[in-house]
Parts: sequence; structure tokens; C-alpha cells
Amino acid sequence: MGPFSAIGPLSTTDSQEEDLLDLLDKVSKGAFKLFNELKKRRSQNSNLCHYPTISLNKTQRESFSRQLRELRDVGVVKVAKRKMVGVDLEKPYLIERQTYMINPDLVKCWHYEDSAMLWIQCKV
Repeated sequence: MGPFSAIGPLSTTDSQEEDLLDLLDKVSKGAFKLFNELKKRRSQNSNLCHYPTISLNKTQRESFSRQLRELRDVGVVKVAKRKMVGVDLEKPYLIERQTYMINPDLVKCWHYEDSAMLWIQCKV
């Protein structure tokens, strides 16, 4: 059996909190597809994912920006800053441009404590 991934708790009729599926239900089909692309590229340790858009044409970049904004607006994804610190303050993360982060409360990763600290530092 290979590696697995976990998502955060699912909402119920008794809870007011929205889960990953509730949030993705609010975005367009294109934004949902972008989320799947980011998910495939994410680090299982940190939920950071690099997604270069240099090979996209102008129309594709505009669509990417619009879809990314939708994911950011519902709190599923944020833009990573160029330099962030995790649990080990002496070893900062040096991040490439066009790197994004999937919310570690929605999609769990191996180094959750580190990722939770990074998530707070990311751009909204």
C-alpha cells in the first residue's frame, strides 16, 4: 500500500464550519481543476507547491489568475512569501516565485506544525 493523504474533518449538520468539499463547491470548475493541479504538485511535507506560468499564453495566465483568486477567496490556497520561517527559526524556507500553499487545516501534510506557521505568514 502506498502513501496516503488526509483531509480535515468533514462538516456535519450540527457544525457551522465548512470543510474542503464545501469550499470547493463554491468555486468554478476551472478553479477546481487548478486546485487539483496544485494538489498534484504539492510537497507532502509542507503543502507548498510551485506552479510556474511562464509557458502559459496571456489568456491562460489571465484564467490562472482568476481561478487562483477564487481559491484564495474561499481560503483554500494562499501565495507563499519569498522567505518564511517554520518551527526551526534558524532554518528559514527560501521560496521560489509562483509558489502557493494549500491550507494545511484542509489537506493534511506530514509536517503540520511547520505548515501551520507557514500558512499564517503567506499572503492572503
